[in-house]
Amino acid sequence: MSFELPIEKKMDYHSKANQKIVGKLVDREVIRCMSWEIEKLLEINAKLFEADLPSYDDIAQVYQYVCPDCGHGVQELDEVKNTVVSEDDIEEDVFICPYCKHVAEDEWDNEPQEIFEWWLVSEWFADKLKKYGEPILEWGNGTYWGRTCTGQALQLDYVMCRIAEDMEILAGQKNSWEDR
Repeated sequence: MSFELPIEKKMDYHSKANQKIVGKLVDREVIRCMSWEIEKLLEINAKLFEADLPSYDDIAQVYQYVCPDCGHGVQELDEVKNTVVSEDDIEEDVFICPYCKHVAEDEWDNEPQEIFEWWLVSEWFADKLKKYGEPILEWGNGTYWGRTCTGQALQLDYVMCRIAEDMEILAGQKNSWEDR
């Protein structure tokens, strides 16, 4: 079987101009790190069981389907499900990873994402993060993003760059923030 995958246009997210733009987006929409506070609330609720505090069940999109080859995840299997026709005219569902292009005949496993940091974000930005399958917790007067990577500046995160690209604010795009 052979498959043709769509070719994605490549944007240089790490250019100096684009990193400056994504940094402005982060400064505008990411309010503060809340890792200690959220982890304590989740820990306390786990110990008390019925406390009126958030639990992992309250985190939107905490589970994702994971590619068995590279480990990247998607929210819905339909995102990677493709129907192919064999030489014998038999239709078959296969799952093609958009990251590594691995083709699997079996459904991917549904696994929890590992959250390393919690960030208080604007509701508008949380909606953007949700579109990319990022874990979001809405609790009390806040909306919190569960960051699934750590050890680098926020503007280096792939999801931040993709949101900026979707907003068309990167260098050379029609709404560029380059001169702001």
